[in-house]
Amino acid sequence: MSRLRQFASRFASAFALIAFVAVAASCGGGGGDGTTAPGQVVRVDITSPTSSIEVGQNMQVSVRYFDGTNAQLSGKAVTYSTSNSAVATVSFGGLVTGASPGSVSITATVDGIQGILQLTVTAPPVFFIAITPANPSVRQGESITVTAQPQNSNGQPINGKTITWASADPSRATITQAGAVTGVTPGTVYIRATADAKTDSISLPVRGLLTPTINGTPSPILAPGAAGRRT
Repeated sequence: MSRLRQFASRFASAFALIAFVAVAASCGGGGGDGTTAPGQVVRVDITSPTSSIEVGQNMQVSVRYFDGTNAQLSGKAVTYSTSNSAVATVSFGGLVTGASPGSVSITATVDGIQGILQLTVTAPPVFFIAITPANPSVRQGESITVTAQPQNSNGQPINGKTITWASADPSRATITQAGAVTGVTPGTVYIRATADAKTDSISLPVRGLLTPTINGTPSPILAPGAAGRRT
């Protein structure tokens, strides 16, 4: 009976040891069973105030990252990249700048884990058209050339826009679509430039061609040898 009790005691001890090892293995972190240790990044969220940005505008993105328990982490390095720098660029600090119309992906990476933000870059609306020279004038029958530069609300130039020219009164002055203005009759006329339904204008004086008139008394004709009188 003594030997049977010893055997039972040893068997119980061995069973308890095996159970402890199994429990410890199941609770271990960062092993090959797909579990992650606390503080290990498993998700990266990248967000922006809006899903679109205009060409020439800047927008700051925000990044948060979490571990496997959904606890937000901090203190780790974040790197940014863009899928197409011709559409939008992103700085080391996450400042996105629109470059040309199109779609682009901005990626934030933390400890090899990526978060992706989809953005649309749009062409800015024309806010103002600067016409140069701002105060031109032309003589009747002569021509000058004017140019136009569309701008956005920040005063930045918008390139690639088609400019449509028009004269408010072609009987005073005409203008070609290349911006060549020709004076027709004296007076003042507005020259208009239009781009994307936005129109601005300048006032153009047309000066007449005046023939100078000389008033006075004809000088007397003196015969050779005659004396004249000073008056």
